[in-house]
Amino acid sequence: MKFVITGGPGSGKTTIIDELKGMGFVVLTESAREITEKEQASGGNAVPWGDWKALQLKILELQLRKERAVKGTAFLDRGLMDGLAYYFINDVKPLKGLLDACRNANYSKVFFLEMLPDFVDDAVRREDRETALKLSGLVLKAYRKFGYEPVRVPVLPPEERTRFVLEKAGLR
Repeated sequence: MKFVITGGPGSGKTTIIDELKGMGFVVLTESAREITEKEQASGGNAVPWGDWKALQLKILELQLRKERAVKGTAFLDRGLMDGLAYYFINDVKPLKGLLDACRNANYSKVFFLEMLPDFVDDAVRREDRETALKLSGLVLKAYRKFGYEPVRVPVLPPEERTRFVLEKAGLR
């Protein structure tokens, strides 16, 4: 079973993923952040503010490898449809490979985290709050486009959000 934890930038996805990992669940870290950090460290240009298309291809390849390796139950920090939101906001036609992967995705449930009131950017997440809110809506739209009705996770303290996710996943 694959459960996606998604939402706009700064919605607390990684915090929930870290909580779940601390509880012993298998988690998949965010591919976009992973690649961007590696590119920054190596001086590469496949970053959101550089070669955006190369970044998207690397994200897709890594995400597919990670998802194919899942055995049993896992929580994903973003799923394939998240990538579509970035194509939508940049008004770029998505890669056929991404669309095919989205059509073939098999998520047990998608959890959509409502935006936190205190948005903070960092070295990888450089969007401003307005862009983050737009992306949040586009992420929701992308999952719905492929037949998912994400479970909305309200703003709560991290432990309560995690408990909410586990209850709705039927794991508590």
